[in-house]
Amino acid sequence: MKKNRRNTILEHLESGMNVGQTCKKVGIARNTFYRWLKENYDFSLMVEDAQVTGNDEQNDITENKLMQKIIKGDGPSIRYKLDRCHPKYSKSKTIKSKKISKIEVEYKSFGSEDS
Repeated sequence: MKKNRRNTILEHLESGMNVGQTCKKVGIARNTFYRWLKENYDFSLMVEDAQVTGNDEQNDITENKLMQKIIKGDGPSIRYKLDRCHPKYSKSKTIKSKKISKIEVEYKSFGSEDS
């Protein structure tokens, strides 16, 4: 594996590209990428860090786009944000099925005493 190719892979992953997109851009097969991960532990650690950075980058971009829509007064975006980030507006979820007419699902925090 050439060093510049490895650096290019890391750059693409840090920008938020997934493995498939990255391999296509670099011109290698996915199998080759995964073989390199197995053969080079240091590279696998760098890839893991790059993917975390890329995921953070994607989340930042997504949150920014959501906030732009909220500022413009987009109702569904406002409701989405409130449902997920404000306890006053979040509701328990209801699931309907032919076999079971209604199930109330309440979300409990992991490790709570009631679980």
